[in-house]
Amino acid sequence: MKRILIIEHNRAVRENLKAILELSDYECHVTDNGISGVQLALKEPIDLILCDVMMPQLDGFGVLNILSKKPATKHIPFIFLTSKSDQDDFRRGMNLGADDYLTEPYHPDDLLHVVEMRLEKAQAIHHTSPTTGFEFRHPELGYAALMDLFEALPDVVVKEKEVIFPEGSVLKHIYWVKKGRVKIAKMNDFDKEYIFSFQEDGKSFGYSAMFRNKPTGFFAVAMTDTILAKMDRDTFLENIIRQPDINFYFLQKLSNNLHIKEAQITNLAYSPIRKRVSDALFELSEQFEDGVITMSRDDLSHFVGTAKESLVRALSEFKKEGWILLEGNDIRILNAEKMLEFYG
Repeated sequence: MKRILIIEHNRAVRENLKAILELSDYECHVTDNGISGVQLALKEPIDLILCDVMMPQLDGFGVLNILSKKPATKHIPFIFLTSKSDQDDFRRGMNLGADDYLTEPYHPDDLLHVVEMRLEKAQAIHHTSPTTGFEFRHPELGYAALMDLFEALPDVVVKEKEVIFPEGSVLKHIYWVKKGRVKIAKMNDFDKEYIFSFQEDGKSFGYSAMFRNKPTGFFAVAMTDTILAKMDRDTFLENIIRQPDINFYFLQKLSNNLHIKEAQITNLAYSPIRKRVSDALFELSEQFEDGVITMSRDDLSHFVGTAKESLVRALSEFKKEGWILLEGNDIRILNAEKMLEFYG
């Protein structure tokens, strides 16, 4: 099943697009703003992007400009959706690398025809190697197959703040979050916590430690009441051998994780605190509903890798500059374009 990302500010248009495409057997990921659209495209295996032009914070041109420079997303077919028929907008979009342009109001048949045509063209280009004819594996199929396996497993209910496994565990299972949020963290020699990542609905964790079959250097704790599934090592390895797409999905995931860890180390070593906070806010805004980050300042400082006082100072400066809105533990990005301009 092909996965389509819809980035559309207008709720009615967004829901109509989703309904039409799902009736045609496409799997849809939907967001209402450019920032979360960029983050979704970089995070999930996406086959095609439909993107509104006129959006607050980061418009469609900004989305395309960012994704066209990223190796993981530059080949994804990109179609603009707009109510404007201005030729300058059309030309600007095509110059940035858009594959097509639909002007509202558009007929469902036109939409489906353009989507199908662009997907077929992309598959023809990337499905086989021009020199060897080797068929590439599909990580999105691996993810779907893995999700089916985990959904069939019994629920494991974990209460908020309950430890899922402690640091130093030798993991015999891979974990999957069905519903909730989990933090992966470790304590340093001074008993200060550093958070590596947050895992929410549809995410797996513990696989790298399970592969190594050695004590972990981190622990996992439920941040909310959470429902997990867990698969034992033998069953997991059997499915990796039997289903090459699952194998390729995890090879890609491990490779991406290595790249992320390298970036985190560089960020911690060389980036100023304001950039680290900015990067953290962009990363986390995708994981929270409506882009509102709800998290204690302690957890956020542990994720950024800085003292709580330094975090609070950076957030206060961002608020004063009009980049974010602070309400209690809630943080919302207001001016993503400015933040990207300085720290993108």
